[in-house]
Amino acid sequence: MRRRPGGERGAERALRGADALGRDRAQPVHRLRQGVGDREDGDQDGAVAPRGRARRRRGGQRARQGARLPRDGQAARLSHVATPSGEETPEGDVEPDHVEIWFADHVDTDPNYTSVAAGGTGCANAAVTGYPCHGEVAGTPVEHPDWNGLLTLPDTHDIGMVVLDEPVTTKGFAELAELGHLDPLATRRGLNDMSVEIVGYGLQGVKPVLSQEKDKLKAVARIVSLGSTFTDGFNVRVSSGPGKGNGPGGTCFGDSGGPVFHDGRIVAVNSFVLNSNCKGSGYGYRTDTAWSQEFIQSFLGD
Repeated sequence: MRRRPGGERGAERALRGADALGRDRAQPVHRLRQGVGDREDGDQDGAVAPRGRARRRRGGQRARQGARLPRDGQAARLSHVATPSGEETPEGDVEPDHVEIWFADHVDTDPNYTSVAAGGTGCANAAVTGYPCHGEVAGTPVEHPDWNGLLTLPDTHDIGMVVLDEPVTTKGFAELAELGHLDPLATRRGLNDMSVEIVGYGLQGVKPVLSQEKDKLKAVARIVSLGSTFTDGFNVRVSSGPGKGNGPGGTCFGDSGGPVFHDGRIVAVNSFVLNSNCKGSGYGYRTDTAWSQEFIQSFLGD
């Protein structure tokens, strides 16, 4: 959660909420990193840097995500501690055919796990019984049909669901914002609360080395824009202020898919940042739009 600056290509996605995602139990984030700011034309530090995807296709970083549970407990918004557990490639990545989900505030890597990239056998090691190979519940990830893995701004279709192998009804879940929840904030900024709460497991530092604690963290940011070139009704731009470790916080690599809350409801999922320092602004793909809710409701039923 931007927690402080992060590492490259974080991977994660998860809309998720309250108990299951642990929003209320997540630790507040105060320390973040340092880095240069960003501009919406994407010319800082080179190019726009997508935060990653929980779905994982080859080349994507492993995701940890938790899951937001829908009414019947069987379709979960790609959410926090989810890790793909498919076929591992020689590079150590996996095919996006399966995910394992944890409902925890802190996750430790199984001591018997060594990735293929590091010379180990990855999840093929029978001695590995925990993260990142075996979770509390498993499921099948489903990405938006128009998602192509590229940062196709402004509409990235950066949203996905996980269909659980079995219902989970005891973890609790957050409420999805109603259609158009954020729209009034585009013009009546002075009359509305512009603060949002963001949650994730992403990197806390990028310089001089990547730093990440596997803890669920949260931070309070402010909505900056809903109608710019990069947002245009599809995304929400929020502040990201590490403040040399003393700022309010923000998102970074590894937070992708984590929920963005406004008035206690999920209004977006963390999607991308504009530079390698996660400094200046973060962007979330809105869940209160007709195109997002049509996709989500197709899994939830009546």
